[in-house]
Amino acid sequence: MFIKKIDKSNHKKGKVYFTYRLCESYRIDNKVRHRNILNLGKLEDVSRELHKLLCDRIEQKIKGINLLFAGIPENVEKNAEYFYRRILRENLLDHPVALDEVFESEHIPDIQNVDVNSIENEDSRSFGCEWLCKQAADACGLTDYLSKLTDNQRLAQSMLTEIICRMAHPSSEYEAARWLSSESSMCELLDLHKNPNHKELYAAARLLYANKSKIESFLFDYFHRKYPNRRKIRLLDLTNFYFEGNKSGSEKAQFGRSKEKRSEAKLVSLAMLTDEQGFCCRSKFYAGNISEESTMNEVLTEFESASANEKLLFDTKPVAVIDAGIATESNLMIIKEKGYDYICISRSALKEYVPVENSSPIKITDNRNHPIEIQLIKSSDPEQADIFLCVKSEQKQIKEESIYKKLSARYEQYLETIRSSLSKKHGVKTEEKVNRRIGRATEKYPSISQLYDISLKVLENKTVTAMSWQRNEKKKQTGVYFVRCSARELTEMAMW
Repeated sequence: MFIKKIDKSNHKKGKVYFTYRLCESYRIDNKVRHRNILNLGKLEDVSRELHKLLCDRIEQKIKGINLLFAGIPENVEKNAEYFYRRILRENLLDHPVALDEVFESEHIPDIQNVDVNSIENEDSRSFGCEWLCKQAADACGLTDYLSKLTDNQRLAQSMLTEIICRMAHPSSEYEAARWLSSESSMCELLDLHKNPNHKELYAAARLLYANKSKIESFLFDYFHRKYPNRRKIRLLDLTNFYFEGNKSGSEKAQFGRSKEKRSEAKLVSLAMLTDEQGFCCRSKFYAGNISEESTMNEVLTEFESASANEKLLFDTKPVAVIDAGIATESNLMIIKEKGYDYICISRSALKEYVPVENSSPIKITDNRNHPIEIQLIKSSDPEQADIFLCVKSEQKQIKEESIYKKLSARYEQYLETIRSSLSKKHGVKTEEKVNRRIGRATEKYPSISQLYDISLKVLENKTVTAMSWQRNEKKKQTGVYFVRCSARELTEMAMW
């Protein structure tokens, strides 16, 4: 909605005057049209600067939006209420509230306006998030369980406070203590005589970590008794976080590949095993320089011991579904030795393969509704016992060809720079240095350089006088990837 100024003139009296109208815009055949809703008159008691506020307030009333602390000027609110009731009486617009319900409010006695600027507050504190976290802890029995870990009731309350702080206000113990004392109502929620300081929170954190495995098992048992259908799939992933300090006395804090690009800071890695809903089943800390692939043997061992006490978790041993980053040949061998089957994305494309007997291409759509084609194949190498699912995707082909086209243009531009240097006065012309520059180009674009044949014309004094290249007729396969599986009895759709 908007307020539109309408200029009018009286030719007999020679006077010019204006009025305002409440209008709304709509679109017909890609053209914007205006529709008059109500004539507002001259609006003498509302200044031009407040017209937008008046229009918005009328629209809020029509949509049933009630403002608690709006700070609306009295003249604007009065006019908005008057025009709003005219719209209702004259049925100028559809309204979600019945007409009799609106006009019943006229009989509500003693309606007073509040000057928002006169309201003052002191020592306001957050409540909602802390209350929700406490309700969740009480509902799953975590509050009672923490009280059994220590005879010190104050320490048990500090442990619950530490957990809620990590959920509602993730920070250090120093910052959490400040937040508790100045911004949160945690003390009132937990019936504490005083908020715990940072030393008490540190002590609570140490006790929580000492009982981490017990608490994880307790929560795992509770939620998986409550949701038994979520006991079928386990997902493993590894992440890391950095420290701002030197951590010179720590054994686990090591330099490694930071996922937050903090290569100058020491890291600690966290491995977490979750169900398909992302609920944590088990977790463990590792040194910051550990790799994802090197944790596989230890994780499988711990998973077997953890799942041994979980009755009816699996009727048979599950299939390990892992990504290409973990699917090294050594890790796949470890999985086989443990008696598991696996499915993974093949780290390398098959060069020679044949279809599996009685297998034909199947056309389906992926989770983005893009058409793909799948077919069971096997490697021509007799030593390869696994089967593969060949997946052909048009969208992936378009994307990869676009990337290769861009890289080819950059690679040829690099080669053109080397060739143009041969004709310059002080350019690089010796055979050794030219080959060195070509090697750097090959190193920079390894996937594209293998598609080019480069030839040099060299004189007896090892000076290069000409350089040419030609793209091979061999075309790189695009839009195809392979899913590898050790369970040979699976069908195409089951693997997919």
